[in-house]
Formats: sequence, C-alpha cells, structure tokens
Amino acid sequence: MLTTFAFFTLAMGRPDEKQSGQSLDVVEIQRSNEGYTWRNHRALNSSFDTDSNNEILVIGDSQAADMVNLLLEYDPSLRSRLRTFVSTAGCQIKLLDQYYQQRETNNGKADETIERCRRDRQRFQQDARLKAADTIILAYSWRPAAIDYLDDDIAALSRWNPTAKIYVAGLKTQPQSGIWYLEQGIAGGAASSFAKQNAVQEVQQINTRLAAEFPDRFLDLLDVACSRQACDVFTDSGYPIFFDSSHLTSAGARYLASRVPFYTLVGTRLQLEPAQ
Repeated sequence: MLTTFAFFTLAMGRPDEKQSGQSLDVVEIQRSNEGYTWRNHRALNSSFDTDSNNEILVIGDSQAADMVNLLLEYDPSLRSRLRTFVSTAGCQIKLLDQYYQQRETNNGKADETIERCRRDRQRFQQDARLKAADTIILAYSWRPAAIDYLDDDIAALSRWNPTAKIYVAGLKTQPQSGIWYLEQGIAGGAASSFAKQNAVQEVQQINTRLAAEFPDRFLDLLDVACSRQACDVFTDSGYPIFFDSSHLTSAGARYLASRVPFYTLVGTRLQLEPAQ
C-alpha cells in the first residue's frame, strides 16, 4: 500500500518546478497522474478537423494514451492534427479471429474477451479516420502472441490506406514505479542503475521481436527512457517519471519528450519538426 511522505526535503507546486512549499505526496502522485494518462487520449477520440494537414491517428490502450501525451508534451501544436482510437483493453489484434481462437485453445476455455473485441473491431472497421490519416501509430501493452498476427493487421491497414505511414510503438515497462523508489528511499544514480540492471526481460524480448519484424515501423520508447548504462527514474527536479511500472507522470512525459532520444528515436521517424 502506498504511504504519504516527503521525498527527502523536496517540495514543489507543478511536479517539474522548483520548491514552492508543499511536500511531494506519493498518494497524490498516483491519483493525479492516473487521470492525466487518459485525459488526452479520450478527448481526442474525435474526427479530424477539416482543415488539418498531416493527420496522426494513435490507436490503442493506455500505452497509446502515453504516446499521445509524449507527442503533445513534445509539441502542443500537434493537438490540431492528432486524433485517437481508444481501444478496449486486451483487443490488440483487430481483424483476425485466429488470435482469439488460439487464446481459447491455450486457455482450454472460452475467452470472454472475444465478443468484446469483435465489437471493438466493428468500431475499428467503420472508423473513417483510418482512411484519412497520414500517419497511424499502433500502441498497446503487447502480448507475445499478438505479434504473430500483427503483420496481418498492418497489411489490412495498408490496403485501406495505401499512403499512410504505419508505426508500432514498443513497450517501455520498468521493473518498478517511481513511487516504489521513493518508498524505498532509493534516489539518483542508484535508482537509475537499479532500473537498468533489473530490466523486465519479457519487455526486452517483445521489443526485440517488434524491431526485427517491423524495422521501418518500430518506435523504441524503452530506449527513450533507458541508455546502455541506466534508465531515467526521476526528472532533474526529483519527480517520478513513471507513477506505476508502465505509465508516465505528466512531469515524466514532459521530461522524456524534451530530451534528445525522443526526437532521435520517435520525432525523426514521424517527421516531426524539431522542438523549439
């Protein structure tokens, strides 16, 4: 259970600003940032503006929500041409029943998500934005089995919209949340080293597969947060970058989006303008 306490003597108003007199509260970090994750993803689940150019459609679950937040923190002006398809949790493959049939076979019982995901697919197939978007980003908390069928979904999207650039966002899950490090009293370089040394093996395996199978489409979000030596755990002012193991705080999204690896690994691939 989370506890409330000050991280050293750190005090702030906005998460990434200097001292303003209020102690950093880990319960408040959790509460406020859970709302932040979904706010833009849900708000932008609408039609493209008729006068927008170079439209971007981000499709997926809460990982897509994080991608949307990173893009908007990188360049707030993207809001005018950025839209989302908020997907039902677990429905990573849109067009093939075989994926869900295989899950039934593996589980030895009916998979309750199948009908839910078929409804999700119906919404997906009827979404006019799939043919209007210039760039499509697929971002999910990928299951290993889903990757076996992902190329079929991408092929279908390419048939519907032959000119769209289609990308797949990799996983960025960390071994612990930033709040966990606060509770353990682990700070600075020690936290960054721990995060790197205890990297989640399945995340690395899934990203390796995505990079190998979709080399021209892969957006490497893990390497946005992690170098060869360490993973970013806190912003420069000491605020957690992740409020749980896989979702960004608002300060964390702002911090990662402002750094060179985001532009190098994501911005250039999406042909975004350099941040001002």
